[in-house]
Amino acid sequence: MPQIRVETPHVLGREAALQRLQEKFDEVYAQFGNRIDDLQQQWADHTLTFSFRVTGMSVRGTLAVEESTVDVHADLPLPALFFKSAIEQRIREELTKILA
Repeated sequence: MPQIRVETPHVLGREAALQRLQEKFDEVYAQFGNRIDDLQQQWADHTLTFSFRVTGMSVRGTLAVEESTVDVHADLPLPALFFKSAIEQRIREELTKILA
């Protein structure tokens, strides 16, 4: 399974970054929840463990909110290998916007 890792710096501090991310996840789910199947998400302290299916493919990983970075690690389905760089870039762009 292809893996991605995206580390995005921020200056918000852990709690403010966490709050912004949680709010954005709620927005995204409200907007696109009908396209996502089997969504599982669990926050433990400052780390989100997630899994979901989109277009029949499973994705799972973690998002860790640190004092000055947000780290995303995810396992992608094999067909997504061709889009790995684009997926990493999109995640980096979205996190940068959220954490600005």
